[in-house]
Amino acid sequence: MEITKDKKIALVFDANHKVARKIIPMLLQHEAYSSVRLFSETPLAIEHEKLQQFLFHPTKLSEIDNEIKGDDLFCFYDIQQQHNPNTLDTIKIKYLYSYQISNIAAENKVSQLLFLSSVHSDKLAMNLNKRIRGHLEESLFNLPFWAIHIFRPPFLSDIDWSNWSGDWGKKVGENIDALTGGLVSKYFPTPFDMVAALMVHAAQQIKSGAFVYHSTYFNDFVEKRMRLEI
Repeated sequence: MEITKDKKIALVFDANHKVARKIIPMLLQHEAYSSVRLFSETPLAIEHEKLQQFLFHPTKLSEIDNEIKGDDLFCFYDIQQQHNPNTLDTIKIKYLYSYQISNIAAENKVSQLLFLSSVHSDKLAMNLNKRIRGHLEESLFNLPFWAIHIFRPPFLSDIDWSNWSGDWGKKVGENIDALTGGLVSKYFPTPFDMVAALMVHAAQQIKSGAFVYHSTYFNDFVEKRMRLEI
């Protein structure tokens, strides 16, 4: 079931992210949103009656904390921070831009967080970045949002979703899956616009809580494209 509430305000950080650029027109066209607030370090060449743009630098978030107000926060910052430490011991999650932005939003009573993470995020991972993401996700889940959605798609790609629509794309995918033991479904690059559509779709749900969308959730992209076009 989906939220029937309209006149929602969407917040997008960082609006220059490749998935963010796909999600922006979807939010502007969606009837549930009366306003879309974009936050980025450089302006986007786009105009719309629903659109508001805010320029900022992530090291100076306090200058815009009063603007981080609305209903749905779409966060595309990953694990960026001012310094790039070499070990997890020197990393403080509270210094990551994505955590700082989300924390401000939670304090400002934003209802939902929709965060783009990465496949294999795990606190026990050998890879440092995946380990940091695992700790970050745990910290985000502890923030007082009404609902938190964490997306862990396989490798992202700018391939056009429409190139894999229809019986032909499904047939090719199934054949390759049969030869590789399912590796295509598990690791096939996920189109930016598919991730964007699924994030907008998740934001309309009426169930509160914490949700993680693993790589397998993005497998049947042909079928989901037909169901989730906005």
